[in-house]
Amino acid sequence: MRILDVSPMTAYPPENGASMRIYHILRSLSERHVVRQFSQSGRREIKRPGFVSDLHLSDRYMEHRYTHPLSVAAHERFRRSWIFQFVIAGDVLRLTRPSLLREWLRWAEVVLVEFPWQFSAIARLRPRVPLVLASHNVEVPTRASNARAAGVSVEGNWWLRYVAHLEREAVARADLILVVSEDDLWGYVKRYGVDPSRLVLAPNAADTASFVPAPRERRSELRRLLDLPERPTAVFISGNPKPPDLVALDWIRRLARAAPDVTFLVIGGVLQAPEKDGNLIATGSVEEPWRYLQAADVSISPIAHGGGTKIKVLDSLAAGLPALVFAETTRGMELVDGEHVLVVEKDEVALLSAVRRVLADRALANRLGSAGREFVVRHRDWRLTAQRVERALLELVGNGRYSAQATRSGRASPASCRSSNRGR
Repeated sequence: MRILDVSPMTAYPPENGASMRIYHILRSLSERHVVRQFSQSGRREIKRPGFVSDLHLSDRYMEHRYTHPLSVAAHERFRRSWIFQFVIAGDVLRLTRPSLLREWLRWAEVVLVEFPWQFSAIARLRPRVPLVLASHNVEVPTRASNARAAGVSVEGNWWLRYVAHLEREAVARADLILVVSEDDLWGYVKRYGVDPSRLVLAPNAADTASFVPAPRERRSELRRLLDLPERPTAVFISGNPKPPDLVALDWIRRLARAAPDVTFLVIGGVLQAPEKDGNLIATGSVEEPWRYLQAADVSISPIAHGGGTKIKVLDSLAAGLPALVFAETTRGMELVDGEHVLVVEKDEVALLSAVRRVLADRALANRLGSAGREFVVRHRDWRLTAQRVERALLELVGNGRYSAQATRSGRASPASCRSSNRGR
């Protein structure tokens, strides 16, 4: 297949949950198919040393980073806002009319559109190929949750109404919708009345080849190599500085003040520059995050807001770490409290007690780490998710399984519905 992916963000290097999902699925698909990605770059990406517009990630996977000044400026504006999504990415494409995108739409056999923001803009170009909404969340409740985390009123919020409009149009026009969890699948059914046969479950996952456990005796060596103190270490994998991660960072800061004998390590882009504040150490974005997990003793993910499923938890489990989470953090992942993770109350005393319990009880830590790793390897490896996506796309593209006229009018053809259901 010739697969075109249209994204409002760059995928490489993957620095957050969304870019990890995009990159790992497309990389796996490129092993047997030709993949082109059209993504819109932000100012931060362009400023990186060695930035190029055309990035060849493999012989069959190429990412074009679109750098029109309007796109870059608008991207930066939304990155700094509470909504933290480039929701006007489609409007930018309609204004700038990139010729390469039109050329690639003619080349493609199937088009994946990441998030609903650009879907209508792509559909209006009338490509004669199937259009797939590559969903990362049911966006309306996710953006509303982020607003609450940022202290923004959701009542009558214009941006939330706009998100609802874009999502409703994308869901109506899509020939197929990829969802990250059963919760999201039924969320689309209940909110928009989507026929379940048009929804394909493609769960979030982990890179189990890179995120692997390290022997306990190697942790001291890794701490020395990473310039970390030689003491018990709890790690928080963050994403971007969006409201849910900023609220989680506040939890980590409070825990660090309450437990000065433990290193609290924050990796990822919630803090864009490295920071050291006593026993709290933040790295910013790093190229090999699994090394920091291998140097840690326990993972903490105090995420109570947002949507989708939390890739940061799956990465921690893949690395064999015992994971402490809030109940909301495990949404859509079938993780069992006491077997794969420890679910902790949203209370500073309860969190700190759980940290000390896992650090003191090596048998408990080993049991949780082993069960969590086994769960991810068996059920949540990116290669397994990519296989589900591949099957669904092949059936959608296959002869007699797609009707361009029906789908452009917002209705999936009966053949398309049946095939997408089998792909799930």
